[in-house]
Amino acid sequence: MRKRLLSPSIMVEVRAVKDAYVLADTSDATPIPGDRWSHVELTPHIARAVREGDLERRPEQPAAQDVGEPKTRAKKKRPAKKRPAKKRPARQAAKKSRKQATKKRPAPQATSPAKSSVPKRNPGQRPSDDWTKIAAHFDKEKPFPSLGRARDAVKGFLTEKELSLMHDRTIERWIMKNRSHWIRGA
Repeated sequence: MRKRLLSPSIMVEVRAVKDAYVLADTSDATPIPGDRWSHVELTPHIARAVREGDLERRPEQPAAQDVGEPKTRAKKKRPAKKRPAKKRPARQAAKKSRKQATKKRPAPQATSPAKSSVPKRNPGQRPSDDWTKIAAHFDKEKPFPSLGRARDAVKGFLTEKELSLMHDRTIERWIMKNRSHWIRGA
């Protein structure tokens, strides 16, 4: 047997349609008469009988006449709040009214001069000033027999001049990209 929830019961007034035999409650064997309105609890059994047409439900009456029934509140619609209009500063308001009066667009403002054709560098680490010193020194010398010898000569130059030491692979990549003519047969 199912337990009923402890909630307020909804009471309705119904009467049986002719030739219908509906019990007021499944546990009670009291039939609902068809000649007068009966005040019963709205259960699934009663709701099904109303849907199937065995019972007729009394239309809702105004609240003043329903003395014994619990009153249901109708939700009042609140009027929409009016938001105050945004106030524009006097200068902007005058400017806008002038534009509306003339209905012409203002002449376009002069833009900055055209961009230079020099491409921008990607963000990140900038090339060291040491490369210009290295290039100036080794461009005067004869080509090296291999990439390793050119790299070692650059490393020796950096330590001799007390400049920042770079990683071997960084030096090799720079030589191959910018000064490949330093290596014989490259």
